[in-house]
Amino acid sequence: MEPGRTSTAINVWNEILRLTRRGVVRPVIGQSSTLADVPDWLDAVENRRTKGRTVVTL
Repeated sequence: MEPGRTSTAINVWNEILRLTRRGVVRPVIGQSSTLADVPDWLDAVENRRTKGRTVVTL
């Protein structure tokens, strides 16, 4: 990646983190699964049957 693009990406990421910490932006958690369910949710993600993020609880 070009140096200018890298610094822009870092600035954007830092702004996203700042907004998330303030509660302005909140990630969408579509589902929560256990580690035992990894094959099932990987299939669902691969086949685009999920919305938001899939969180795995350990």
